[in-house]
Amino acid sequence: MKLIHYTFRNLLFPLLVILTAWACCFYFAIMHEVDDETNDSLENYKEIIIKTVLADTTLLHDHVDIMTKYYIREVPEAEAELDKDEFFDSTIYIEIEMEDEPVRVLRTWFMTADRKYYELTIMTSTLEKEDMAEAIFWSIFILYISLLCCILLVSHFVFRSSFRPLYTLVNWLKEYRLGKQHTPLVN
Repeated sequence: MKLIHYTFRNLLFPLLVILTAWACCFYFAIMHEVDDETNDSLENYKEIIIKTVLADTTLLHDHVDIMTKYYIREVPEAEAELDKDEFFDSTIYIEIEMEDEPVRVLRTWFMTADRKYYELTIMTSTLEKEDMAEAIFWSIFILYISLLCCILLVSHFVFRSSFRPLYTLVNWLKEYRLGKQHTPLVN
């Protein structure tokens, strides 16, 4: 077995492990970032809604637009958790498309000046995670294969040029015979 093939075989396994770990970390980081950005926009929207409702209590009704919906309902004091925000994924039926679409939901509670407690539920349309996950998977897979091939190809040429003096010496030693005239080693 040539030294270069042996080196490649030993280099391939660590590269597979490292690139696989990187791909998994990258995938989960992207998915987390999408949820985090959606949560931030929901929190901003929550602040706007609560400030608006506290300024004008006649706005204590539901609101629906193309991308966002919110619902406000009065709750007993025992049910209200003023210091808590709940984020979760859900689906909502869209009549126009006649299918369920994914939404990110924020549920929070607030109190008005007259000491009434309300639950605010805000829904915002999100990317379809299944479609996004599949697109990210195939992108990472193509990048993974391309990166692995490029690393191995570059390594092959680097090792080949690095091992050239060694192979020259080995070939010279193969032809070397005691007591015979030999050609000088050009290395």
